[in-house]
Amino acid sequence: MDSGMDVNAVIDRLVTTAPGDFTAARNEQVAAARAAGDGQAVSRLRALRRPTLAAWACNLLAHRQPDQTAQFLELGEQLRRAYEDLDPEAIRALGAQQGQVISALARQAARQAREAGGRISDTVLREIESTLRAALTDPDAARQLAEGRLHTALTPPTSLPTPGPHRDGGRGRRDRAGGAGGAGGAGGATDRERRDTAAAKSPARGARAGRAHEREQARARAREERRAAAQERADAARRHLQEAQEELESAGAAVEDARGAHDRARQELADLEQRLEDARGAAAGAQQHLDQATDREAQARQAADQASKDARQADQQLRRLR
Repeated sequence: MDSGMDVNAVIDRLVTTAPGDFTAARNEQVAAARAAGDGQAVSRLRALRRPTLAAWACNLLAHRQPDQTAQFLELGEQLRRAYEDLDPEAIRALGAQQGQVISALARQAARQAREAGGRISDTVLREIESTLRAALTDPDAARQLAEGRLHTALTPPTSLPTPGPHRDGGRGRRDRAGGAGGAGGAGGATDRERRDTAAAKSPARGARAGRAHEREQARARAREERRAAAQERADAARRHLQEAQEELESAGAAVEDARGAHDRARQELADLEQRLEDARGAAAGAQQHLDQATDREAQARQAADQASKDARQADQQLRRLR
């Protein structure tokens, strides 16, 4: 059954809700979707996790400053393209900008979060900067930031984008710099052609060049294997970090629940102690009344005995007089 609930709009509101109010707000929406019989909405809403302070601040930035966020992500795309193209001039120019842009945008996100009631410490500010830096270098992180539905801070990749084919037709940096003496330049031989000519003239030199080429290939393979291993370790570390952060969030929620239960139990104990004190006071008062009534009963019994004795004596005197 479709309840007509705009789940995406609800999710956007929840991920920009202060983390301290998130769980109650989410549960309220889950209850509304369940009452309407919208099982799909219930599943999507129940799957939402409470954002950390850093993730919440980045979500606020994405939703409240979409134009600035888009410009920032465009800078990241240009930077990644520059690394892929091996364009040193673009890398230097964009690299000089990224530090200033990240710092300014992180401060803006922190300010918005503080205005919304969040306590943004230096540690949280560093997590915001880490998330922004990840969005500059990792396309997937950029997409997550643009969506504005983060639940935890992001970690930048340990390596820069792998150089790929150049976007101007597959040529690299050396092709763009090619001239009369460059590869493909008019009237000039390529380095490979010169090496082949020299090898043909000198078999020994060709053999040495072949061995050198093999050694270079072996070193390249070793570097690639080390890079792949380092990337795998980094990915595993990021996964472990995310699991640890999720466990920390879960533990924090459990602590909050336990603290609430403890406070309620203390209040109940205080109420019971007060009721016990009142009962003790009432029992003491009742005992006092019982003691007084007992004394009165004893006095009345004594008076009754005396009256009975006096009555008997009076009867005896009356009989003697007769």
